[in-house]
Amino acid sequence: MEKLGKQTIKFNAPPTIVDCASIVGPKEAQGPLAKYFDQTLDDEFWGEKTWEKAESKIIKETVNTVISKSGLATDDIDCMFAGDLLNQCISSSFGLREVNIPFFGVFGACSTFVESMSLGAIAIEGFANNVLCATSSHFCSAEKQFRFPLELGNQRPPTSQWTVTGSGAAILSKNGNGPYITHITPGKIVDMGITGVDLINESEANVKELVDLSFGQTKLVLASPEDSTINSIDDLTSDMVVATEFPTLTKKYLEEHGLTSKIITLSGSTEIAPLIGIADLITDLTSTGTTLKMNHLKIVDVILESTIKLITNDNSFENKKELVEAVSTSIKGVIEAERKKLVMMNVKKENLDKVKKVMPAMTGPTISEVLSKEETVAVQAVIDEDVVFELVNDLRNAGAKDILVVPIERIIWK
Repeated sequence: MEKLGKQTIKFNAPPTIVDCASIVGPKEAQGPLAKYFDQTLDDEFWGEKTWEKAESKIIKETVNTVISKSGLATDDIDCMFAGDLLNQCISSSFGLREVNIPFFGVFGACSTFVESMSLGAIAIEGFANNVLCATSSHFCSAEKQFRFPLELGNQRPPTSQWTVTGSGAAILSKNGNGPYITHITPGKIVDMGITGVDLINESEANVKELVDLSFGQTKLVLASPEDSTINSIDDLTSDMVVATEFPTLTKKYLEEHGLTSKIITLSGSTEIAPLIGIADLITDLTSTGTTLKMNHLKIVDVILESTIKLITNDNSFENKKELVEAVSTSIKGVIEAERKKLVMMNVKKENLDKVKKVMPAMTGPTISEVLSKEETVAVQAVIDEDVVFELVNDLRNAGAKDILVVPIERIIWK
């Protein structure tokens, strides 16, 4: 193998993906890809007592399936790269211990399977003849660990993301007729990132905010039960309990108002804390307030208004300033152009003053001579999208003709 550029690896003898297998849960079986899975389950437990044991069983049976489909013996497989979403790769470690193949645990969250295949391909180019790659996840165990403990019975909006319940496995080999893995390009730990103002302030991160990306607007609010007597910050007392996923911001807010209320830090389902009696109030993010209303909560105060930002660290800002500025300028140019249009027209000189009066250009319209028998000029200007409809009629009435309204890809101010 050889290195191309800064981070791509080219394989001189590309490994073949000999075979693959997958087993998924009941929700995945309802989707458009159902016919491509080797097996679909009727329930999330699959005969086990816990979700974690079910996930271990899923990856174990997926691995057994791909070995059977490949026609290889277990002893023919030199090693396997596998992982899952749980601490210390619990599901894959316990599920695959009986397979008795040298094991490399990989923890890359959503990248685990591709990362396993990348490492497997490197192993094939080096010491191995056959490598098994696998990964698994389980909606219930992942939610329990990372997001919303299902035992609390919280409500999930229909638009919520769902972690896959399932496992995928593939066998790579020196021998075969393809498909091949010809190149891999691992990512880098980045110099820039995209995140919310709420997370920046909560983590007290020392970062530079470069561009407001103008989406993801949300608010961190203090909320209380609808039937409570807490209607403003003045109604709070220090003996009240506040549940939150943002303890740093919440503590600062309370201290600013002279309060020393107890703060309970949760990792999900914050909105049900008052209902189950573990807190009097909560602080939580909201965009529309719908989730708060669904859980019979009312907004008492807004702690922080948040949006999504492009950020960088001090070191990258100083040492890679040109790159940082190039990326920032490009993104900012697209955002600036998003709600703008370029309007172009021809105008007789005698009507030019009337046209200029109705033209709401950013810095005044651009005017140039037109090669024409008539004394005519070309006028163009950048305008707000929401004035286009009325403006076109105003321009026509002022004497403009041949009017064009075109989209703008980006605007670079300077």
